[in-house]
Parts: sequence; C-alpha cells; structure tokens
Amino acid sequence: MNIVIRVLLVLILLAIGLSILPPHQGGPAGARLLASKADIANFTTAIKRFRADCGYYPTTPLLFPAPGLGGAEGTGVLTKRPATIRESVWRGPYLDASSPRNDPWGRPYVYECPGKHNPDGFDVYSLGPNGKGGDEAIGNWTPVKSR
Repeated sequence: MNIVIRVLLVLILLAIGLSILPPHQGGPAGARLLASKADIANFTTAIKRFRADCGYYPTTPLLFPAPGLGGAEGTGVLTKRPATIRESVWRGPYLDASSPRNDPWGRPYVYECPGKHNPDGFDVYSLGPNGKGGDEAIGNWTPVKSR
C-alpha cells in the first residue's frame, strides 16, 4: 500500500474514533468534572468517618465555608475537634484543612443534611459548570459520566 493511502486511513480512523467519544470527556471541561467528583468523594468519606466516630452527621451549614465544614460545632468540625465533642470520640481530622472548599468553577460546594437526594444521609454537591444546579449539579448521588 502506498504511504499516502496509509496516512489517509490512519487519519480517517482517528476522525471516526474522535467523533464517537462523548463530549467533554477530555480537556479542561472533563478535568473540572473529574476534579469535582474527586472533591465530593473526599468530602463524603470525611463526613462518613465523622459519623462513624461521633454518631451523627455534621449539622448543616448552607455552604462549605472556609476554612472548614460544620454547623453548631463551628466551621472546622471536620478539621478540628470542637469543645462539644470528647477527645475519646473525635478521631479526626477527617478532612485536610487545605482541601478545596470551592468547586473547579470557583463556587462553594454545598452540604445538606438531611439530603434531598439522600434523605437518610446527606448531599454534597457542586452546582455544576453554569452554577444553576438542578440537572447540572454534580453530587454524591450522581453517577460518574461526561457532560
């Protein structure tokens, strides 16, 4: 086969392969989606560990405020033991103080307990790329997929 034909075949196969990939699978948009899912998984693990040790989920703040997460105990309940919880119970820190509190689009992550999507637990989510939430929200109830 002629080299020109081989090169054309490779280019055609590449074009076909790229056209069947889901949109936003790669590049900055895909990286932001994956980063938000990783942050949410990190928060979810921290909150579940806190509950296993302390017997309840952190009380609901409206948003993840810097520098920590929390409610009545104070904003650092996952990063620093509040005086209201005995040392023998709190086995944190559950969340690294340097963990991001804003999603990859610069908006705070949201924590709700009880959750709307997880009424027996909690919701942790980003409002998504356009900040509108709803179907765009990326949360601990949404599957990992490209958008």
